[in-house]
Amino acid sequence: MVGDIANQALRSIAAEVAKKCAGLPVLIITVARALKNKDLHEWKDALKELSRVDNEGIQAKVYSALELSYNHLASDEVKSFFLLCALFAQSDIRVRDLLLYGIGLDLLRSKNTVEDARNRVDKLISGLKASCLLLDGEKNGSVKMHDVVRDAALSIASKSQLLFTFRDIIELKEWPTRDLRNCSKISLPYCEIHELPEQLECPELELLVLGKGYIHSKGPDLKISDLFFERITKLKVLHFTGMCLWSLPPSLGYLTNILTLCLEQCVLRDASVIGDLKRLEILSFRGSKIEQLPREIAHLTRLKLLDLSCCGNLKIIPANVISRLSLLEELYMQSSFCQWELEGLSNSSNASLAELKYLSHLTTLEIDIPDAKMLPKELFSNKLERYRIVIGKEWYCGDKYESSRMLKLKLNTSIHLEHGVNTFLKETDDLSLDEVKGIKSILYDLNWEGFPQLKYLQIRKGYDIQYVVNSTKRVPCNAFPILESLSLWNLASLEKICHCQLTTGSFTRLRILKVRECNRLKNLFSISMVRNLSQLQEMEVSYCENMEEIVVDESEVGDDKIEVAEFTQLRSLELRRLPVLKSFCFKVKELPILQTQSTSDGGFKGIALQDEIHTPLPLFDKMTLRSAKNPKKDLERNQDTTFPPLFDEKVSFPSLKLMCIISMSNLERTWHSQLAEAKDLLQLKKLELVNCGIEEIVTKAEGVEEVPSFVFRQLVSLRLDGLPKIRNFYPGFLQFGEVVSRRLVIKSNAVLEKVEGADCEQCDSIEEIFDLGGMNADEGHVGLMPWLQELHLIDLPQLRHIWSKDPRNFEF
Repeated sequence: MVGDIANQALRSIAAEVAKKCAGLPVLIITVARALKNKDLHEWKDALKELSRVDNEGIQAKVYSALELSYNHLASDEVKSFFLLCALFAQSDIRVRDLLLYGIGLDLLRSKNTVEDARNRVDKLISGLKASCLLLDGEKNGSVKMHDVVRDAALSIASKSQLLFTFRDIIELKEWPTRDLRNCSKISLPYCEIHELPEQLECPELELLVLGKGYIHSKGPDLKISDLFFERITKLKVLHFTGMCLWSLPPSLGYLTNILTLCLEQCVLRDASVIGDLKRLEILSFRGSKIEQLPREIAHLTRLKLLDLSCCGNLKIIPANVISRLSLLEELYMQSSFCQWELEGLSNSSNASLAELKYLSHLTTLEIDIPDAKMLPKELFSNKLERYRIVIGKEWYCGDKYESSRMLKLKLNTSIHLEHGVNTFLKETDDLSLDEVKGIKSILYDLNWEGFPQLKYLQIRKGYDIQYVVNSTKRVPCNAFPILESLSLWNLASLEKICHCQLTTGSFTRLRILKVRECNRLKNLFSISMVRNLSQLQEMEVSYCENMEEIVVDESEVGDDKIEVAEFTQLRSLELRRLPVLKSFCFKVKELPILQTQSTSDGGFKGIALQDEIHTPLPLFDKMTLRSAKNPKKDLERNQDTTFPPLFDEKVSFPSLKLMCIISMSNLERTWHSQLAEAKDLLQLKKLELVNCGIEEIVTKAEGVEEVPSFVFRQLVSLRLDGLPKIRNFYPGFLQFGEVVSRRLVIKSNAVLEKVEGADCEQCDSIEEIFDLGGMNADEGHVGLMPWLQELHLIDLPQLRHIWSKDPRNFEF
């Protein structure tokens, strides 16, 4: 705060201000942000304010510093919004709630539309984060407030506006007895109250929040008197959560100023009185048990947002109710009502999708449509700015990505629809296709422009799909230029991902690739395609019966020019159940080439990495390899065959943190000693070798006589499981003995400085856990496993010693 100030006078004052912050980082940063770019007189005034509490306790200093930051906020709008955030006792504050409350309380400068209000909320949050008064939340779509900041905010709020809430999460059993008549805001989000007062005497009350903190209370109904709402006519926001509200009282109709009503995760039977709230702009039944939307909702002609998400019991929406909400801007119905009537039926008791055509202001739509036949022609307008549209039954739940334009299609028919769906394909950023027919290639059969906005693509059970990209008969464009994740699952006819020469702008942002059960696929990439994959970080290939190589070299035979495939960002690799995989075929400049050995029957044998460059770059953070064969049978079948190590002496993994090698039955050795000795594995934290034919973990290189010095300084977890042929960690060093094991998690005298826990189970031949015989501790203490806290020894019939040598100079 002080170091960057050139003005000497200001620098001196700034140093004094910093001292007044009592050395607390949260205060120093917050005050510094508040006074950034202020002139000398404002710094002097701040010092005077902070000096007033010199003789008081630390709490007074904290509140004084934070009040100073509050006073320097740019406007009354941001000040009111900051105090609104302090009403939330939970650690994460949902931005959605801030939006709905902000609209209802009329706090926002821009609220002509819900989208305007949302943008304004985002701007206010950004400003408060910049002032260190708000923090990023733990979950998407949330923020949080430091406990110290919240306490100060509540203290500030109590001076200017009377509010009632609790600083901590407290389950209130009865309605508070204190005088609440002058309160403007009451927030009790965690209460076990079963009966509200006969009449709430709070004539200035604008916000009332009551909740139980969990979904659908199993307790008795919340008893609400017919007179409860009669004397709180200034109420603008009412939010009930988790309540049993079988019938709303008639006095709710007295709330003529209410703009936001949220009855969420409640049990509701009769909510017809809501129709009297003519000024209502926000109505949410999110997550509630409600079977029928009241017909009276049609009277809410000013309604801008209606949220029926996750109302799984909702079976009836009377016809011509939705269509009369002519000002509706946002409609949320995901995982909710799906009993849509077909267009044109007479005497329809339920709503039809055609009613959405009358919502000319609609910009946001989340909806589930179980059958494409329900779609009327020209349903979706191009005015939609946000959408999550799911067409088809039995979609699995859980979306991994936060996207504003998501489209899921499970049609079991041709995708060539005349319902406006195709217009979304070029704008969507999250697309999932399941069981679509009549499509041979995603690009260009579905879209001619290359999906310029698409970030996430998942394709499942597309039985006609042969290619993701096929531009052999068209002028190629940039294919999927901003795509980040591609998932291909159970595509029985898929022959290639790309059947063309890609342009330089294609797939350049792809980070995640997952391919599963694509049994006609023989390889994933040509080397030319690899050039575009500079951002690829995770790759999973599994259960592909005819996969022969991951990268195929398409150069002509006899061509001396070496094609280069660089995967400079790859951190995670998983290969599983690939029975005819013969080669990974990596050819790289600065990274190792992955090659494979195969058995005589075509099974996957093991991977060796080789390189001609002496300074390779990091390859993986995480690697998981699984074979396709039964490990026990493979081990019996290949007893006498010797294969090179998985990683040779020229491979470098300085960033490798987790390695899992599973069911690689023909793998006998993991590393050459030069690799283990060359500081390439210093970052390794977790190592698992399971169901492999490993005899040695580190292989002695030719011509090496001395025992190498290698240390796994960061390793905290070592698991060796199902390694019946394991003899040692390194020849002549870290001996295991003749172990016939079903499970061996650790048995060595390696220098494993940070291992905290170790298990040794069902190892029939182990006689000693720590072999200290070859180690010399006469000159001082040797830190063998100084962080070890737990050692589990189970079913070791031959065990005689934990250690046989005096362990006094060895640190455990």
